[in-house]
Amino acid sequence: MVTINKIKFFLREGQCFGSVVDSMSSATLVTSAILVASVTIVTSVFSITSETSKDMLLILVVEI
Repeated sequence: MVTINKIKFFLREGQCFGSVVDSMSSATLVTSAILVASVTIVTSVFSITSETSKDMLLILVVEI
């Protein structure tokens, strides 16, 4: 069993990670990322989002 201390997801608009589909809302995206990562504790979530920006970047930091 591998213990993962930190997982960082850098998701740009239009990019898919695993089963995470683009154009999801932030809450759904975070929930899906947690399910994909198989973790239950999220200590901090940093998001830089812009409705009109093409470079929308979402940074999710997950710690176990």
